[in-house]
Amino acid sequence: MHGSAQLCQHPAELLATDTHCHLERFRRPPDVLARSLAAGVRVIAVTLRPSDFRMLFPLYGRREGVRLALGLHPLEVVKIDLARELSLFRSYAAHTSYIGEIGLDLSHEGKPSQCVQEEVFDALLMTPGVANKVLSVHSRGASREIIRRLRDAQARRVILHWFSGSTRDLETALDAGFYFSINPAMARSVRGRDIITSLPRERVLAETDGPYVRIRGRELEPKDVLLVHDYLATQWRVPAAVVAEVLAHNLARLCHGLPASSPTE
Repeated sequence: MHGSAQLCQHPAELLATDTHCHLERFRRPPDVLARSLAAGVRVIAVTLRPSDFRMLFPLYGRREGVRLALGLHPLEVVKIDLARELSLFRSYAAHTSYIGEIGLDLSHEGKPSQCVQEEVFDALLMTPGVANKVLSVHSRGASREIIRRLRDAQARRVILHWFSGSTRDLETALDAGFYFSINPAMARSVRGRDIITSLPRERVLAETDGPYVRIRGRELEPKDVLLVHDYLATQWRVPAAVVAEVLAHNLARLCHGLPASSPTE
């Protein structure tokens, strides 16, 4: 079986991993994936809804170079049949070691649904086994609440996706052992660059958040995660090959000890 161990624990075999990409939201996912794998980039494909995970599972559940993450995005909670999606989440949670995209969004857009979001997020974290999986977490406008809830749930393998919180919250998350996935858009903003500079190298991972991130009008694909490698190579003053090795070892460390029983591992 091609396991999470193969994805996470052999960094010498990997050029890069996009730890947060919405593969099903591209117009032609098979073409996007083919280009990424040809570039040596593996994909953790997060989903917005459990029904999306169910749709992708027959296509990519056992596909080499792809791991499916079971997600329920906070901004989706008021758009869906919530009871049905929560039931699907519970049904599929045992079929993957990757959970995402989940979290809270307390921006202007998300604030009206805060109470429902918090109830859903807590329910997801309480799903048996979830707290021990790799969690890709959305925290816009809610970093303090997110960190508190994750710590209360004793979540062990947390990736804060596109983090934009305060310096104090960043330090609290580091103290909790959390990781941070950065994307090319972060490297193009002042706040994003400040956050990247504040991160210890051993807690950094790379993502694209494609196709939702665009650079010069172009949707980013998983292969564009190499732009993050190039940026870090400049910032760290090391060759890109060293960046690739550091990030691969970070992912291996995060995934170490994952259970080896589920189909998408």
